Amino acid sequence: MFAFKLVLVFLAIHLMATIDSEEPLYAAFATFPETNQTKMYNALGFYASVSKKMFEYDAKLPGANFKNYVWMNPCYRDFYASNASLVVFWLKDRVVYCQAVKSSSVRVQPSFAAEYLMRVERLGKRCPTSP
Repeated sequence: MFAFKLVLVFLAIHLMATIDSEEPLYAAFATFPETNQTKMYNALGFYASVSKKMFEYDAKLPGANFKNYVWMNPCYRDFYASNASLVVFWLKDRVVYCQAVKSSSVRVQPSFAAEYLMRVERLGKRCPTSP
């Protein structure tokens, strides 16, 4: 009986380790080449959000880990699920928000003011990081 319980504990730990070792999806995305924040923000006026909800990542939360890039996976999965054009990241009060957007034929109001625009990404090969 003890051996059976030990095997169950081992399997549970192995399963948790497998879940925690999720691969980051960010490598399939590249930063949009527009470097002028105002121009990029104005262009976003023709992209409507297709995210069912805005994803939030609060840097103040205990255990927040922004070093492994896995925290962005829900944004990228939402991008694929909604057949979006871009992924938009906003930074406001130390909270990162992201959403998938798709081009629109009508002008829309972006989710936040221009000053909070952090980054816009599209499908493309990300530049490799140095070791």
